[in-house]
Amino acid sequence: MTQENKPRQGLKVVLEELAGRAMVGVQAKDCDPVLTVLPGLTLEQALERVPGLVAAARERWAQNPKMPAYQRPPEPTKPATPATRSTAAAPPKPRQPEVVRPKLM
Repeated sequence: MTQENKPRQGLKVVLEELAGRAMVGVQAKDCDPVLTVLPGLTLEQALERVPGLVAAARERWAQNPKMPAYQRPPEPTKPATPATRSTAAAPPKPRQPEVVRPKLM
């Protein structure tokens, strides 16, 4: 048996019926899971399709068992801080009037 045709250890099939559709998940060790949604099928109808879905998952795994790992993009470089301009000094802020309180005798 070649490596591609060799049965995978730990093959797992999960069936779920939810909101008028069946979902079939096929998983094997060291492979990405394959999830198939079958709209309008009952669990019993989906069960009939399991052998074909397992075969399709095995074909996919023979070509590419795992998707490439996510590569985070490099952090953007911070723009250089703008040079301080040597423009005329800003006008001074107006002074607040001094509050004079009368003294009580």
